[in-house]
Amino acid sequence: ATISPMRSIGAVLSLFAIAAFPQQKPDAPMGWTKAKWGMTKGEIVKAFPEATEFYNHLTRRTLGLRHFEIGSQKLSVMFVFGDEPAEGLTGVVMESEGPFFDLASSAFLTRLKDKYGAPTETTTDDDRSLDGKTNHWEWDFQVTSISLAFGDFRNPKYDFCILQYRKKQPKAQDVL
Repeated sequence: ATISPMRSIGAVLSLFAIAAFPQQKPDAPMGWTKAKWGMTKGEIVKAFPEATEFYNHLTRRTLGLRHFEIGSQKLSVMFVFGDEPAEGLTGVVMESEGPFFDLASSAFLTRLKDKYGAPTETTTDDDRSLDGKTNHWEWDFQVTSISLAFGDFRNPKYDFCILQYRKKQPKAQDVL
């Protein structure tokens, strides 16, 4: 079987196009799903009619979503607002509700990698006092940072998963 010269040229051009135009960087998030940085509490409630105020694990009253599901994992989603009303929404924190399984953490990590590419930073910290470790992945964009932290301990009652989307604050040199 012979390969036609046109096919060879087409294959070479295809390879050139792939090399010349690398995969695009993922779109930088400007919030989390329908929640965009700077939104007021009223705008969040309008975007998420099921949002309610509840007490989080720190016994702080917060606006958020209870029993929100990503895959098979139930999460508490908490909307974080700046100290000044004009700042509006500055973060979204998600924590697991109930037991959290290793499989769920790897599913979160896979979803984030699929959507945003490889993390900018990855760390693992050993915690000898609780006989376990904390894994942390961070994605850094111009306006938003995303972090996933997963604690895996011998005693599962200390296991945790926290996913955070945060609006980055401008640096001093950016303000000047």
